Amino acid sequence: MIPSFRKHPAVRRRRGIGADRGVALLLVVLAMGCGQGATTSLSGTVTIGGKPIPADAEATIGFIPEGKALADAVSAPINGGKYQVTEVPVGPNKVVFNIERPVGPARVSERTGQEYQEKRSIVPPGKAAGIETEIPAGGGQQDFDL
Repeated sequence: MIPSFRKHPAVRRRRGIGADRGVALLLVVLAMGCGQGATTSLSGTVTIGGKPIPADAEATIGFIPEGKALADAVSAPINGGKYQVTEVPVGPNKVVFNIERPVGPARVSERTGQEYQEKRSIVPPGKAAGIETEIPAGGGQQDFDL
């Protein structure tokens, strides 16, 4: 007969200690990953080829911090070619733009009966993946020409 080690008190004790250490380590790692770093406020203008964003376009700007959780990313609407955003992570960020303009006539959905209009991105292909930039601790004005 092979002895069962599961019932041995020393084995149970070890497993319990290991589990406690594992839980503690997990909590430490989660706490490190959830910490907010330094943030700042930014405002500025966004243009495409030196020209203002068309008035009928819907636009947003997003700041994705390098090496941090996606949950630390922030975004803001671009209205009249201008944006204002708070709590932007200081340091290296990828700045992404979503600028869409309506194309074609308005249509009615057969499924919902709602009117909608198709949209097309007008972000230049070379900037569609975003722009790498350094966000200074003092924040301030940061303009982007796509």
